[in-house]
Amino acid sequence: MMKSVLHIVHLEDLDSDAELVAYVLKKGGINCVIRRAVNRQQFEELLQYNRPDLILSDHSLPYFNSQEALQIAQSLDASIPFILITSTVSEDYAVQIMKQGASDYILKDRMQRLPSAVTAAIEKHEAATALARQRMLQEKLMVSTGIIAQEKVRNEIGVELHDNINQILAASKLFLDKALKQKTEQEELLLRSKEHLLKAIEEIRRLSHQSVTPSLESISLIQIIRDIIDDVHQSSSLQISFSADGFDEEQVSRELKLAIYRIVQEQLSNILKHSEAGNAFIRIYPDAQSLVLLIGDDGKGASTEEKGNGIGLNNIKNRVGYFDGELMIQTSPGNGFTLKATIPAAKLAE
Repeated sequence: MMKSVLHIVHLEDLDSDAELVAYVLKKGGINCVIRRAVNRQQFEELLQYNRPDLILSDHSLPYFNSQEALQIAQSLDASIPFILITSTVSEDYAVQIMKQGASDYILKDRMQRLPSAVTAAIEKHEAATALARQRMLQEKLMVSTGIIAQEKVRNEIGVELHDNINQILAASKLFLDKALKQKTEQEELLLRSKEHLLKAIEEIRRLSHQSVTPSLESISLIQIIRDIIDDVHQSSSLQISFSADGFDEEQVSRELKLAIYRIVQEQLSNILKHSEAGNAFIRIYPDAQSLVLLIGDDGKGASTEEKGNGIGLNNIKNRVGYFDGELMIQTSPGNGFTLKATIPAAKLAE
């Protein structure tokens, strides 16, 4: 459905032609506000400060033409409908500018076609916008479904490791303890086997802890993050500082808390595997109309080509994107790696 009032930028240096366009649009039932530009500078200023619903452009102006105007408009927003209005133009040029993205072209001696051309261009633009919005929602649904499925798989693996494999290994340890008492000549070998079994049990316990979705109803997100940090401190030399000043997790949905937890978990894993860092930090804080999660380290960093690669970072991008958030990465070789996720306030409780 077309807007009740269209905001139009009209690029035209002749007063009489500008007045004619305004008259034809009004007569054709197009309710609009027209801002006129007579040169490149005015045209660029109008586009910069007042994004229009439609651009009408004469073909030839002093030191400026419609093809240049189209390029400028597309550099701002390629989706803005652009209609060429001209006295004379070759058929080849008309075809060329249409291929480049113009919506239509109108000859000034056939101006009566302008209102219908405007209506058609706006309706086509609105249909394309609606389709893009639908695709975005479908992509978000796919991401959401993928995250849910991923969490389900993690739970199933965690339960299986804990309830089945871990019990089998524990039973194996009991048999080894008994063997130690009966066959002393194998004591050294069995002791080493026991040590390896204990390591396997501990590794499975750690893997189960990582895989199973945390119970965010019974324990706070802040405490879970501190538990992750404690585990890292016990198993590595990486030192992590953490703060959550001003963060009220009572105002945050369970889904977002889970996303934050998984992002922290994923990025700390990336730091431990790749960064060679000695120190890292995690910050959660409100900022104007958003919530910010900041994770950084003082490691070896990454190049521009490398910084967006990896399944782990793609998972983080998907989680942030699901909440209409923005993900920024700042890094360079030798200068550490900082990840900043910003979630709009409107999405915190959804």
